Amino acid sequence: MKKLLLTSSAFTGQIQVVYFQNQLVLFDVQHAEMTAPQIEYLKRSVPVLFTTLEEFIKAFNSKTLVVIEEGFTIGFEEFWSKYGQKRNKDRCVKIWEKLPQAEQVKAYAGISVYKNFLQKNTWRTIAEPEKYLKEKYWNSEWK
Repeated sequence: MKKLLLTSSAFTGQIQVVYFQNQLVLFDVQHAEMTAPQIEYLKRSVPVLFTTLEEFIKAFNSKTLVVIEEGFTIGFEEFWSKYGQKRNKDRCVKIWEKLPQAEQVKAYAGISVYKNFLQKNTWRTIAEPEKYLKEKYWNSEWK
């Protein structure tokens, strides 16, 4: 089974695409806030057969789409770089290392959703990275 998480600055939340024996079995947009035309575009673009991750990404012809394969690892330094707020690194590393691999991927992917929310709500400031990790901000519905 191959599970892909899709995020983009064009919508909030994430889309889940699952393939079993390289055949599409699930296209879930329940955790994404998108317009009807966006959903239709994605439905038309999602390949029915999975060949490679590169071909999957190419099918969308999008510069803003981020595709993460579950089981794919994200290192702490990648998270740290993308989050941008540089405070309490040692404590953050310890929290990061305790997270299961799937949660690390979700935490990394959730940064885009969270930052998109912050752009729309300029009165809010970005949380300390330690708080983001401890309180699992990526599981929140940022609207």
